[in-house]
Amino acid sequence: MSMISHSDLSNDAALVCFSYFCRSLRGDKDTLVHFTNGLKGMGEYLLTKTRLEFYKIITGIVKQIKLCDSEELMPFLIKSLYWQIRATDYQFFLRTGAIEVISKGSEINSHNIIE
Repeated sequence: MSMISHSDLSNDAALVCFSYFCRSLRGDKDTLVHFTNGLKGMGEYLLTKTRLEFYKIITGIVKQIKLCDSEELMPFLIKSLYWQIRATDYQFFLRTGAIEVISKGSEINSHNIIE
C-alpha cells in the first residue's frame, strides 16, 4: 500500500485503494481507530516496522492530496488521514502536514493546500 500511495493512479483506482485501506484497518466501520489496534503480542521490532510502513502510506496520501485535482477523490483522500493519533505519532503527523489537512477537512481543495 505504501508504494500505491506514492503512485500516480487513475481517480477510480485511487478511490478503490484508499477506500480498501481505510475499511480494512477500521474493521469495515466508520470509526476512528489507531493503526496498531488489534496487534497485541507484537514485539517492538515488528511494531516499529508496522509504524514506519503506516507512516509511508500517510506520507503518500498527503502527497496525493497536494497533487489532487479531482473533487470526487479529495474527500476519500482526506478521510484516509482520519486515525486516532497517539503521542508517539503526533510529531510525524505534524511534520508531514497531515494535521493541517485534517484540521481543514472539507474546506481543502487542490488550490489551497499549503506546501
